Amino acid sequence: MARHSPPNLHRKTRAVREPKLGITIYCEGGNTEPDYFRRFAQEHGNRLVEVEIIGPAGVPMTLVRKAVQEAKRRRRKQRNSFEERDQIWVAFDADEHPNVPEAIRMAEEHQVSVAFSNPCFEIWGIVHLVDFEFNKPLHRHEAQRLLKTLMPKYDPHGAKVFDYPLLSPRYEAACKQAVNMDRRRTEEGSPAGNPFTSVHLLARLIEASGKPAA
Repeated sequence: MARHSPPNLHRKTRAVREPKLGITIYCEGGNTEPDYFRRFAQEHGNRLVEVEIIGPAGVPMTLVRKAVQEAKRRRRKQRNSFEERDQIWVAFDADEHPNVPEAIRMAEEHQVSVAFSNPCFEIWGIVHLVDFEFNKPLHRHEAQRLLKTLMPKYDPHGAKVFDYPLLSPRYEAACKQAVNMDRRRTEEGSPAGNPFTSVHLLARLIEASGKPAA
């Protein structure tokens, strides 16, 4: 009878790396959000972040419909294992837009994630720069004026681009404030109510999907 050698349990195997996660972000703004996400992705070594601008009339429902259309197209397409984990996000504000709850609900129903700010994306910039209680609603113009005092390079009447080098070192503090703000709105019985931002969820995903920390 032929004898079989025992399996080599110490044989070296090649490490299997998780496929990179592609992230497509549909933005309503033409400057503020796209510039921030591109620079954030670059800082964190994530080359698979794609920013699509739907505007200037990119109201939330229009934005979500476009993202849902793309999500359906991708699901119909024959995809390989490296694409299966890709995610589509929409980033928009409450501002004074109509049908915001409906837009959020539609996105969730079609597996499109939402980075939502109420009243505006400037809240995400503010939480980097000040330890603020945020115990009362803000109008977007108030938020813009406050950010201008904290970030002199920000022009609320121009491109509205963030001073990214000023924000970058304060990223962790911003995430903590955003989490606290979310918890407070939930405790008040007003989830995602003014003031609120969930941009940290998208930022964390971009960060985690980038190059490993040195």
